Amino acid sequence: MAECLYDAAEQIFTPLGMKIRKDMSDGDRDYESNFYVIKNSNCISVLTENFFMDNKTEVKWLLSEEGMNAITKVHIEGIKKYIERYV
Repeated sequence: MAECLYDAAEQIFTPLGMKIRKDMSDGDRDYESNFYVIKNSNCISVLTENFFMDNKTEVKWLLSEEGMNAITKVHIEGIKKYIERYV
């Protein structure tokens, strides 16, 4: 699921000039953590990070309709991609 979300984020955020963090230390692009809610879930689960409110410009974009729509679209497209590949 995380890889599908990453694919969607690249497709949607990169053309907007947004940078997406990645961690290839374990062979995939997502950051891994030992979160209880993920490790002990009986279903597919990921925690997504949707940028940071580091400055007023980023806050303004995150709270804008464009920003909220872009973030929503990433999640929808990532879930659709997962379903197409694995369900």
